[in-house]
Amino acid sequence: MRSPQPGTELDRESREVLQRLGRGEHAAEIAYRMGIDKRRVYWIRSKLRRRFNAKTNEHLIQRACGEGFIYPQ
Repeated sequence: MRSPQPGTELDRESREVLQRLGRGEHAAEIAYRMGIDKRRVYWIRSKLRRRFNAKTNEHLIQRACGEGFIYPQ
């Protein structure tokens, strides 16, 4: 796996949402576990999809794995 490109780091909150999406958690579950509003999870997911140029969660996870941000389980 390649390591993330310089200057492409994610903030802690985005990274946690991404990791939880990778484990198959839904937005409501992520929001509850992180103690944030569900709308914020949707906003972060939308930001991540733009960052990784992905249209679906599956594509997002695939791209994030490919760039070394998360690892398959």
